[in-house]
Amino acid sequence: MNKYFMQTELKRVAECFPDDKKLQTVANNCCLASCCLWDMGIDEKKHLKIILSELGKGLKNDCTVIWKHFYENVAGRKVNVTFLDIKSLSDVKNYLHSFVNYEYNGKNHWIGVEKGKIAYNSLETSECVKNGKPIEARIISLA
Repeated sequence: MNKYFMQTELKRVAECFPDDKKLQTVANNCCLASCCLWDMGIDEKKHLKIILSELGKGLKNDCTVIWKHFYENVAGRKVNVTFLDIKSLSDVKNYLHSFVNYEYNGKNHWIGVEKGKIAYNSLETSECVKNGKPIEARIISLA
């Protein structure tokens, strides 16, 4: 499991700038993009810079990942993405890397999973992961 939590740090900074809508959006919605960067093997301390540079390119302005463009722009890779509905982490235990979306009280948070175990989380503490349930996964494979 990672020791630096980029999104947690970013949320602390965003609290100091409540009127900066772009910063608020990224702080609240960058978890899947950060998981993708983890999957690419990029050091987490570089995630924010890459995420900001990819807004409007490989990421929509709300941080939604545009799969084809994000992986090509950042890692020079073409990927296929499989979308799965899941009920537990054991549903992705046969995949080296996957991204799992947890839901709790209408909120969502994405984490990185290796063979059915949490391996990466951009938040030090996630209410969704702690109290919620996994609802969907993204499986990445090279095209």
